[in-house]
Amino acid sequence: MNAADNMKHTILRGECYTLLATCFYPPDREAFIRDGLIERLGHAMDLVCQPAAGILIKMGEALQQYSSEELSIEYAKLFMGPFRLKAPPLRICVYRRRKEGDGGFHHGRHQHVS
Repeated sequence: MNAADNMKHTILRGECYTLLATCFYPPDREAFIRDGLIERLGHAMDLVCQPAAGILIKMGEALQQYSSEELSIEYAKLFMGPFRLKAPPLRICVYRRRKEGDGGFHHGRHQHVS
């Protein structure tokens, strides 16, 4: 890979990160569809990480299948509660480990801090 290809690849990775970050905000189904978020992310991922591009096809299908309300409920289950979170924010995971005297982060062994 020459310098120009390396730069193009780096820019595409940056675009992937930006678009992926958008997916962690509360879902706005209409905006995702209007702005072509999944299609744009799929195109960039196809050039950067082809296995992930296939997953985005399923994500696009789900976006069409579910209502905004259903997506918001699933988002809440993952990141907001009301019970144990399926995907707690990283800062909670790290805080819990440090509180227990273990300075490291161990994926899968964290618990929600109430």
